[in-house]
Amino acid sequence: MGFHPRFAHDVGFPVSTIRVIMHCITLASMQIQLNGEYTPDFKPQRGIRQVDPLSPYLFVLAMERLGHSIRKCVEEGDWKGFSFARQGLPISHLFFADDLMLYAKADLPHTRQIEKILNHFGHFSGHKVSKRKTHIYFSPNTVTETKTVILSCLGFQEVDHMGKYLSVSVLHSHMKTVDFDFIFDKFRAIPTYFMQVMSFLKKVCDEIESATRHFIWGSEPSGRKISLVNWPTVCTPIDRGGLGLILPLEQNKAFLMKLGYSIMVKRTSYWVQLLRQKYKIQDAYPLSIERHICTPLWRGIAKTWSQLSSCLVWSVENRDTINFWNDAWVTHLGPLYSYARANAHVHPTQKLHNFIDEQNHWDIEALSQVLIPVSIPHVLNFRPPEATDISDALVWKWDPELHFTIKSTYTFLIEDKKIMTNYESGRRMLTNDCSCATCGATMESVIHVLRDCPPSQNLWLRVVPHSAFASFFGTNLQSWITQNIQKQQPVSDGDPPWSSFFTALIWHIWKQKNDYVFKGATYKIDSTIHSSYNWAKCYANSSKVPVIYPIQHVTNPTWSPPPRGWMCLNMDSAVATFDGRGSIGGVIRNSNGEWIICFTKNIGTTSILHAELWSIYEGLLIARNLDIHRLWIQFDCSRAVKLVGESGSMDNHISLLRAILKLLQSGCWVTKIQWISRN
Repeated sequence: MGFHPRFAHDVGFPVSTIRVIMHCITLASMQIQLNGEYTPDFKPQRGIRQVDPLSPYLFVLAMERLGHSIRKCVEEGDWKGFSFARQGLPISHLFFADDLMLYAKADLPHTRQIEKILNHFGHFSGHKVSKRKTHIYFSPNTVTETKTVILSCLGFQEVDHMGKYLSVSVLHSHMKTVDFDFIFDKFRAIPTYFMQVMSFLKKVCDEIESATRHFIWGSEPSGRKISLVNWPTVCTPIDRGGLGLILPLEQNKAFLMKLGYSIMVKRTSYWVQLLRQKYKIQDAYPLSIERHICTPLWRGIAKTWSQLSSCLVWSVENRDTINFWNDAWVTHLGPLYSYARANAHVHPTQKLHNFIDEQNHWDIEALSQVLIPVSIPHVLNFRPPEATDISDALVWKWDPELHFTIKSTYTFLIEDKKIMTNYESGRRMLTNDCSCATCGATMESVIHVLRDCPPSQNLWLRVVPHSAFASFFGTNLQSWITQNIQKQQPVSDGDPPWSSFFTALIWHIWKQKNDYVFKGATYKIDSTIHSSYNWAKCYANSSKVPVIYPIQHVTNPTWSPPPRGWMCLNMDSAVATFDGRGSIGGVIRNSNGEWIICFTKNIGTTSILHAELWSIYEGLLIARNLDIHRLWIQFDCSRAVKLVGESGSMDNHISLLRAILKLLQSGCWVTKIQWISRN
């Protein structure tokens, strides 16, 4: 590339550096091997080669100079960028390496300004604009005379379609199947690249899926081969027993929901501001973003908007802003108006502070008067918010750290699928009757068949401990399945793991339901429990593999006191395997190892990470109240250590973590965080 030394001088390079750069450019030479022999050296007219390590740096500098030139013209009013909406933010250029898109008003003054800037760019950088490869796309309302003047001035070619940018078609009209033809050539390699920025037609997704099925099961001109398992099982993630193949339609939805999540939550991003202005989105969290006239991508995002909204919950910080009844702030329950007592007098405008006492604890008596018992442990799982200026945040409830991820979104979408209950058959228009054939319930959903139908419920009442009834019968389908298959602890000594017993019972319940409907068989609770128990017992015995442990040098780790002048805070937490109830505890000791204070607390139904963070928060509150100025914090959860240690800002989705960071950054003490072994 050519390069003008004046440009390097304008950037601020020292004279010695400029001399070295120009030396590399002007003295570059090369040879060509022709018929096995090298030609004499010659100097390229364009300076150093593209693969030269210096070339990318000079190119980036040149593009930065071009960008600054355009921004200067915009600021001075000589260049009017394109706005999505009246009085909206302008966009004047998009740069990605050597792919440039310039946006300007279609008139002669702007044409001359563009020509001037491009000529100046070519002068100081050594680049030339290829007129053969450069195209102009005019908006439909541009008059023909104006187009002719601009084309003759710049010498570029007019096109009626913007073509592709970064290998993705720029669609500005209704989508057609032919627009996706290029996908079928590339979907086996990089389908998700295009899914991130395009709303795929269902027909396109079906054809991609059909090609994948033929590859998996095999196909011949005479016909398809028989599949061994159903397709949803094949597309289930590997850690859930499938092959992990992607369902194109659901994957595309996941990417569209990611864009929707940014539009809803990341409102400071420039591209989000542009789209919100174009489609006049004034509300922070609108119920719908559908527009009659919009781009295909926006239409795809709008279709997933309601599903996206149902997956978000509030991370509460301010006790005075969240509506106790109508806002979704309890992760696994949704809005609490669905859990109100039948005879309770509910005030729909009540905030969280109406249920917090003067000591900033949940008012359990007030909660008991308005909520059914099964929902109260879930409320107590949340730290009572304080009066603060920190704003609440919408977070993604399916990820453990409450961050939106494509993986968790895709998993949610496919796990939302079904077994063929009457409700599902009705949804697919296979039947007009969605009621339960056993008990007559209006809607035969999956959770109804497996848990809530009277025969199923009577069976569970026989095997589930009485102390776990509230948590077992009070959760939704996904939480119910997940919590029970993760419990390895048996109900009593000598029994198989609960996860094995639970899955065997589910299978027998579904089989018994089908036998009742199609064969007229009667429900047999005792034999079902007995068969499921034997299945689980056999599986547990067959899974036992002898383990030979290597000889290890046993060490006895001991606690070491902190340095003089410091206090040490040690914490731990525990979550019951069966019902998920958690408790926390901790102790503060001085540099002599002497006990100062300790604490314990029950925190309701929770997760391991949430319990660990709560123990840190409680320990910090106690230490602050004791006016401790130097605190050494030790705990054994590496994940919590990483979250607290690496989250340097308050912009985090976990409410407890934000509260911990607020305490640590209060400036009234010096703290040190350390991971220690559980032993």
